[in-house]
Amino acid sequence: PESTLDVEVLDAATPNLKSLEVFESNGDAAQVDESFVAPLFTPGAKPDVVSASLGLCEPDMQNAFGRAGILTVENALEFAAAAGISVLAASGDKGSADCVDNQGNPVDQLATNYPASSQWVTAVGGTNFTLNAANQISSQVVWNDTTDQVDAGGGGFSAIFHRPPYQAALGTRDWRALPDVSMLADISPGYAIYC
Repeated sequence: PESTLDVEVLDAATPNLKSLEVFESNGDAAQVDESFVAPLFTPGAKPDVVSASLGLCEPDMQNAFGRAGILTVENALEFAAAAGISVLAASGDKGSADCVDNQGNPVDQLATNYPASSQWVTAVGGTNFTLNAANQISSQVVWNDTTDQVDAGGGGFSAIFHRPPYQAALGTRDWRALPDVSMLADISPGYAIYC
């Protein structure tokens, strides 16, 4: 269902879209990593945009790949940026409960998701908003459904990557901050999709 939602929202936002390729994977770190860079190396095609509704808690990625493995992905993402390919990734769907221990319990620490934390990626966060009688946004807050299903927008400061030059005005912290942009992610009011 989430893949369908993402594709339908993307199609609605870009009515002149000529083609769309979908790459899917299981949730383990190796397959997430492979599916994320696969569009960059598809023979005979150069995407304009790679958008990924996936990511893993930074410590989990670091444990799964080590620094060398993450640097390999970083090289591919830097290559994409140099080639003019925009890469977007979700900043997380579990808010501050995104990192879990071996029993699936949230770890008591703030953490961000990779690859959204890469300086070569535009991190996309989730919001919710209220509309007024004129159908205009009257307020907007971070997406947080913790009372319903423990889903919430992710973000914060990377524990792996220093602050990139384009975030120099953000203050004194020397770590990559995310998300960069946000859009409606809450199921209420949500989007109407056909499945």
